[in-house]
Amino acid sequence: MLTGELYSPLQDLGLFNQVQLDPEISTLVWPNGADFDPATLHDWVRLE
Repeated sequence: MLTGELYSPLQDLGLFNQVQLDPEISTLVWPNGADFDPATLHDWVRLE
């Protein structure tokens, strides 16, 4: 899941640890603009 221009930088633990919860859309967001759709997070185990 952590591939591509937007998500591969999240493999850096320093950036990954900057995660925040966006209260407006109720999902995880990072300073580089990466985020996950809440449905993706819910179904994460099935996507692996």
